[in-house]
Amino acid sequence: MHGNNMPRCGKLTVVLLLLIAMTFAPGCASYNPKDLKPLSNDALATMCVPLKSTGRLCSDDVKVYASILSSARTKFYFDRDICAKGYVIVQFTIANNSDSALVLDNSSIGVQTTSFSDISKLVGTSTCGRASAYGVGALLFFPLIIPAVVDGVRSSEANQRLAADLSMRCADICYIHPHSLKNHVIFVHRSAFRNEFEMTLVDNENQSSIIYGVKV
Repeated sequence: MHGNNMPRCGKLTVVLLLLIAMTFAPGCASYNPKDLKPLSNDALATMCVPLKSTGRLCSDDVKVYASILSSARTKFYFDRDICAKGYVIVQFTIANNSDSALVLDNSSIGVQTTSFSDISKLVGTSTCGRASAYGVGALLFFPLIIPAVVDGVRSSEANQRLAADLSMRCADICYIHPHSLKNHVIFVHRSAFRNEFEMTLVDNENQSSIIYGVKV
């Protein structure tokens, strides 16, 4: 009896340890972002200074605010600790009170930004550790194959929601409708970041523009 019980106890112990490991495995099969709050009334934000304008665009009608998002704010807004991956996250709020539709192209920002698609891949839910743990566990305890499938589906759905959310809020090209307020986020690797740079807003119809000085 004793000889038969030992392997069984050993298997239960291994399964228990695997379940604990899966609980703390990197990534979680969920994505729960929060809406960005406008910076226009944020004490931590700075107002960007208009340096030059061309055409009919008037800087009095277009206000731009900027702020670096802390690690805590980033995790709150994006449900991921993007700062821990070596990135500085800058939020802009553009208050467009003009009659013009404006465009902010990340390539017109004076720091090298990282595309939202690359960030999505970088911070997406990693299933490698969890899948490995489930796979080994299923060899010892077959019913573990069920949570393995469920976890895989949830991880895939979370990654899809993450990619869709970043594509909306952090697109490489941002469009600002007339008489509207728009939040936009950029990702800059810490090695390429500067506290002062320029950015350009362009009229989508006649290509007139305003260049702003940003200091965060």
